[in-house]
Amino acid sequence: MTVCFDKADQSPYLYVDEQGVWRGAALDLARAAMEQAGLRVEWLPRPWLRCLQEVSDPEPGQGIRLALYGSLSLERSKVFLASLPLHLVQGGVWYSRRKFAAAPLEQMTDLVNYRLCGVHGHNYSWLQEFTSAKVDAGAFTLSAALQKLKLGRCDLLLSSKEHVEGAERMQQLEIGPDLIFAAYPGRPPLPQHLLLPRNRPESLDLKARIDRSLMLLHRNGSADHIYERYLPGGTGLARMP
Repeated sequence: MTVCFDKADQSPYLYVDEQGVWRGAALDLARAAMEQAGLRVEWLPRPWLRCLQEVSDPEPGQGIRLALYGSLSLERSKVFLASLPLHLVQGGVWYSRRKFAAAPLEQMTDLVNYRLCGVHGHNYSWLQEFTSAKVDAGAFTLSAALQKLKLGRCDLLLSSKEHVEGAERMQQLEIGPDLIFAAYPGRPPLPQHLLLPRNRPESLDLKARIDRSLMLLHRNGSADHIYERYLPGGTGLARMP
């Protein structure tokens, strides 16, 4: 069995260390779950769109392939099955308390009032539902985008709480005392999963095996222990009963 993942990811969930070794919270938990389930896995870094394509529409003779990690939108649910959640991600904005005395967003449409910055290659097209504002995504790293915010070159940095805090934990950046996170109004944390092909007959059995392993790892605290090496808040999930 093969699990592919985004080779461009450089987050607490997946990243290449200075020795060229892939690490990260989601990768470590997925490896632990596969080992617990007795599954032998080949791990393949891929461009993310190619990874999803290989999972949903494999070439003839290709064995089953999973994708690590993703959220399950309505559109994706037509093509993929999702494992139990690996973790939660809270989307939102980072802002400076020197510029704003209180959280600047009361509703998502307020985004149009601000200069927005993000990271090159990230998908911000979903924001079109709420605002016509353009996102300055010229920064190639999260650290560079955060520096833009500190210098006042944008008003709000679009990034999850976990990505920024995890990057600080890994000493990739320093948040500093002036920057604060505010969740997107009305948008709860988003679960992210291993994605399996819906069109393969063996997927349901495989999903059940992986889910049993993930449930055990979440129940006994191992999942949080793994994540806390990378993220202050662990998986963000409530302990499973």
